[in-house]
Amino acid sequence: MASNSLAYIELLAKDLTKLLTQDDDNYDVTMIVGKDNDIETFKIHSSILSARTSYFKSAFSDSWKKPDGDKIKLEKPNIRPKVFKVILRYLYGGVLELNFCQHVKPYEKLLDKEHYDDILQSHLNTDWRPSIRPVLPKRIFPQKSIESEIINKQQAAIIASWIDNLEPKLGFFATIRTRKGKFNNFYENVQSYMYKSIENPYDFLKNNNDNNVNNDNIMLLTIYECLNSNKIIGEYKEITITRMSRKLRFGPTTNSFIFTLNVNSITNPIISRLKLSNIFYDNTCRPDDFKRVKLIDYDHNEKIISLNSKNIFDIRCFEIFQGEKNIKVDQVETIRLVKKNTATEG
Repeated sequence: MASNSLAYIELLAKDLTKLLTQDDDNYDVTMIVGKDNDIETFKIHSSILSARTSYFKSAFSDSWKKPDGDKIKLEKPNIRPKVFKVILRYLYGGVLELNFCQHVKPYEKLLDKEHYDDILQSHLNTDWRPSIRPVLPKRIFPQKSIESEIINKQQAAIIASWIDNLEPKLGFFATIRTRKGKFNNFYENVQSYMYKSIENPYDFLKNNNDNNVNNDNIMLLTIYECLNSNKIIGEYKEITITRMSRKLRFGPTTNSFIFTLNVNSITNPIISRLKLSNIFYDNTCRPDDFKRVKLIDYDHNEKIISLNSKNIFDIRCFEIFQGEKNIKVDQVETIRLVKKNTATEG
């Protein structure tokens, strides 16, 4: 199913790119690019470019556009046609074949930050897959190691870096550069974990007895896609489980955290770590109050999430929930993370 979706998306991207290379009578913008002897006229589509960047959305607005008959006329003498052709191919179909510093950096303001980041990463990491494509469903890059319909590989890499205690203190990209040395190494972090969706994340605490409970660490990632929002809120719990005589000692460690990401974007991630370990004891060895290991409460009936306890996180938890007590969510998934060097592939 995932491979079919990806194949369809790639085909659609190719079809959109053909609009630039083949005669098309449905264009509505004539764009004259360049100056002096280096001038070229492009026939483009305002609906596609408006959806792709805020710059063109403004350029094609009533207050900016210059009608020329039934078309819109736009002039950009400060861009070379060769460079603009490359930018157009990316905006239409995600095709990236260029030298970043020479061709793209001077025109950063033409692109939204997400698009600019995509192009930047494509030149720093040969395996980079753009997180945004034109007029397409938002979940478009399924990866074999990530079973998720909410986050993509790049977002999983951010979470993996947090698990490995790499924190974005100097801004996201600066952190990668100073802590890892090279950009592409950062995205290899995600490959050290297996991301496997599970339906019953707390089965490891159910119906345990003296014979089948061993000392263990469980890594659980729960992701909430917020309703009518461009926001993802999540919690990562590293739960330690220890048998102590007739008691079961369990709870999240201080490597646990809550976080927020933007849908299909790697910009402005926020993390708030657990300040103290929450260790619980259960005399029956059959704990059923799973709220004790939840950092975020989820009401299944109302589809609402709320912060379980504000005073156990660092102050950035307020940035994540932004003063909202209850937040409506559209989709929820829980993922079991396993270190690949201790996991059995299959």
